[in-house]
Amino acid sequence: MEKINLPPWKLPAVQTCVITSPPTDANCIVAFLDYEEPYITFCRPGEVRWVEQDYGTSLYEDDTLHAVTVSKGSIYGLTNRRELARLEVWDGIFVMNRLVADIPPKVYLADMIRECNYLVESCGEVFCVSMLFGVLNIAARKVEEIQVYRMDFSKGEWVRVDSLGEDRAFFVNGFGNMASCSASESGAEGNSIYFIDRDYRSLGVFNVEESSGVHVSLPSCPNMVHNLPTFWVMPKA
Repeated sequence: MEKINLPPWKLPAVQTCVITSPPTDANCIVAFLDYEEPYITFCRPGEVRWVEQDYGTSLYEDDTLHAVTVSKGSIYGLTNRRELARLEVWDGIFVMNRLVADIPPKVYLADMIRECNYLVESCGEVFCVSMLFGVLNIAARKVEEIQVYRMDFSKGEWVRVDSLGEDRAFFVNGFGNMASCSASESGAEGNSIYFIDRDYRSLGVFNVEESSGVHVSLPSCPNMVHNLPTFWVMPKA
């Protein structure tokens, strides 16, 4: 494994980190986005210092990006106002463009009262995974329904999808660690979305085409600290 040194920096406790392309790419950028303020700190491999930029002037003053993902060298995220936005580098600085005024309208069931949205890049496309929580299970934080949308950049709108494909699986969580992988290569179930319930007690697997899911109980961890970041790690075959 090759190690690439980055400039020294006192990293804040909570950040979203993305890499825009493979490190061997001349346009590769390593970037950290602040959860609470509209700041991005970035550099290219081989550079000697980090650059901090306030991108809030391109959005509303108090807006920040979350559910961040990368596609074709650009950074995408959802704003606090439910907009899809894109960060791109122009003349050495990041420029923000709002692409869609709102995330997709939801097909709510009668007892759905809350939603969480995640962006996932897969095969050059950007998807929005919307998790709906039911009123009966809100205290337990159980996911009742998942709806998936694909961004149609040519029309500038979200399109509902009813299948990911038999050899594709998504992995999502609430701390920005989203992934798409080949189901056959990873051993995951195809056409499915994997997630951890927010009480950390069960693993959820939702089949998009069948619109149904199962919850598998996880072993209890006596030293578990809630609200700490969790991450998916994909083993190499």
